[in-house]
Amino acid sequence: MTSDFLITLCRNNKYIEVARTIKSKDDLMNRRILEKFEIERLYWKRKEIDWGIVTGEEINKQTAHNISFVHGYKTLDNIDSFSQISALVINDLILEFLKRIIDDDRSMRDICSEFDVDL
Repeated sequence: MTSDFLITLCRNNKYIEVARTIKSKDDLMNRRILEKFEIERLYWKRKEIDWGIVTGEEINKQTAHNISFVHGYKTLDNIDSFSQISALVINDLILEFLKRIIDDDRSMRDICSEFDVDL
């Protein structure tokens, strides 16, 4: 029995943690699973951490795909093509990339492809 995610959020300049468990909608009909959820809920309540259940229906598939797409680039240290670029230039590239993501409604794939061509 485990929680799938312990997430740290910054709210009003204060860090808080929330715990989330991922289960399929069908699992919510299983009495044993519900009993385990109650144990899990009480555990997090005693730690004063918000706990909740997330089903696959609550997860936006496109957003999940986009997160998966960029996750491998969380750190650029192991990517050969970035080894000769200064940290200042990389920071500038990151800011430009973030600006494009925020200002554009297209898919992450389209934004990344255009960014790649531009560079």
